[in-house]
Amino acid sequence: MKPITAIALILGTAAFTTPHASNIARAAPALTSYTVYASGLNNPRGLKFGPDGELYVAEGGVGGSQPPPDDPDCVVPGAGPYSGSTVGSRISRIDHDGNRTTVADNIPSSQTNPGIGSLVSGVADVAFVEGNLYGILASAGCSHGVPSIPNGVIRVHHNGTWTVIADLSAYVRAHPVAHPNADDFEPDGTWYSMIAVDDAFYAVEPNHGEVDRITTEGRISRLIDVSASQGHVVPTVIARRDGNFYIGNLGQFPQNAGSSNIWKITPRGQISLYATGFNMVLGLTFDRDDLRPRWQSVHFKCRVRCAAGRARPDREGAVARRRLTRVWLAAAAARRDQVRSVAASGSCGTCSRRSTARRRQARLAAPHPERPDRPSGRESRRSPRPSSSTAAGSPRAARPRSRGW
Repeated sequence: MKPITAIALILGTAAFTTPHASNIARAAPALTSYTVYASGLNNPRGLKFGPDGELYVAEGGVGGSQPPPDDPDCVVPGAGPYSGSTVGSRISRIDHDGNRTTVADNIPSSQTNPGIGSLVSGVADVAFVEGNLYGILASAGCSHGVPSIPNGVIRVHHNGTWTVIADLSAYVRAHPVAHPNADDFEPDGTWYSMIAVDDAFYAVEPNHGEVDRITTEGRISRLIDVSASQGHVVPTVIARRDGNFYIGNLGQFPQNAGSSNIWKITPRGQISLYATGFNMVLGLTFDRDDLRPRWQSVHFKCRVRCAAGRARPDREGAVARRRLTRVWLAAAAARRDQVRSVAASGSCGTCSRRSTARRRQARLAAPHPERPDRPSGRESRRSPRPSSSTAAGSPRAARPRSRGW
């Protein structure tokens, strides 16, 4: 059982319990200080570090004014009618000095009705596969006033344009969950978070209560229908460790204190309760410490690796320096949107998997002791072969490399 650290935002600290005796619940210090790392963002959402070490931020954008079509399939109870725009959202890049630049824009953005606060959605999250940037839309589709563009996964090109590679609006309409909530139903979905695993993405849709797998070729399949076993718990965030997935949930309003949970999901879609006692989980990642909340909503550090002199990004989105780990938090202030960086003390080291791989490589590279009755190595038994990276006509040599970001 691997412990996780929960860092919660906005709502203050709270005690929690876990169904596993191996996880020890302990109080955590409250947030004492923060510094503004970047500003000028429009409703920031998910964020990841790119292969260039810079921070990429999905932005909900500025909403829109276009109403949905007069179609029963485009009606959203409660939060609707939405009003949308095809060009109101964007993805930004933040450099090491906190300067913001636009990576891609003219992406759909929408907002709920004024009665519940004109809440804005746009690009919900970003992720990288083989150096290429992808995003997931939560603001498109006819129910959000953007009938010409579906909710889905987009690939961002190096010139700032983008293409929808997977139509999630069509998928959720064709594959309904077991127990949708009639009072909180989104025909096109309102996707919240997305992570990359190998050459695919795993995305969470809160209102339907599902986790879906999307490949870079656009094939969509369902990992789990959360609503089938847990009801309308509104799952929000997803993280992965040791081959298993972990999700947290927002819950329904008004929410009872400590009623949000973290579940473990196997690669085959089997779900079990992992930890309880949270309030409105909005972010999730792993640490080597015990499971403990720090603020309220959950965003964290995970699988950090150290580099001499300069921090390098980890695949899960965290960065580390020696004796200092920075956790990047997205927070939308009332009058200005900022990305906040919170420093947490503690030394860091290389990931255990990478350390194991390096030790294995070192063993393979070490010379074998010579024996009189057998050759000293494979080279004496086999004829040398040309390297696949340099051999003429080899697939690896002919395959173009990603330019990265």
